[in-house]
Amino acid sequence: GGTVLRFDGTSWQSVDAGTTADLYATWSAGPDDVWVVGESNTVRHFDGSQWRERSPPTGSNWRGLWGSGPSDLFLVGDGGHAARFNGGVWHPLQTGVYTRLRAVHGTAHDDVYAVGDEGTLLHFDGGSWAQGDPGLTRDLVSVWATPRRVYVAAEDTDLMTLVRTDWPCATNETQCDDGWDEDCDGLIDCEDPECPACPLTEVCDDGADNDGDGVLDCADDDCVQSTVCPQ
Repeated sequence: GGTVLRFDGTSWQSVDAGTTADLYATWSAGPDDVWVVGESNTVRHFDGSQWRERSPPTGSNWRGLWGSGPSDLFLVGDGGHAARFNGGVWHPLQTGVYTRLRAVHGTAHDDVYAVGDEGTLLHFDGGSWAQGDPGLTRDLVSVWATPRRVYVAAEDTDLMTLVRTDWPCATNETQCDDGWDEDCDGLIDCEDPECPACPLTEVCDDGADNDGDGVLDCADDDCVQSTVCPQ
């Protein structure tokens, strides 16, 4: 347990995160802001120089982690436990369920989805969690949310898509670096020929595919000479 790997643009290297616990999820806002979570209330944070334990007061086997930004993180885990980080401390969240929660993802601080065992699907609106009905009773293991669709994967490889009809489609793709398909034509950012700002230049440390070529940050050839990338 406790294995963490880091990609330097060329190869994967093992990193000592200071724990032997099994780890289940990671999230990062940059090379100096990396989180890993796992069993026995393990929550470790890397600040660019060292790893520290940043566990919330409510213990769980933490299985899912996502953040809308460096000061707004969501944790989910066994027994329906959830917690939210405000940049300083963790606060417990009441989900209203007791099943194992396996994954969490969202589009903003007030638009967060969590999934788990027995078909559990939850949505957080910034104030509280509400339970949805995905139409499945099998364990749900992964979730990915966009403003228009939510993708949920089940343990037996089934994939379900929730279409969010409350989000209108734009006439054209106008934001070329936000990872969203504004005009609902299936083409995201620079993949869409309507995108006026392409080609874009890759920002090498923001965790986004700025130029839409499918390669992020230091793995992108645009970042070969960048000072933020290992040489």
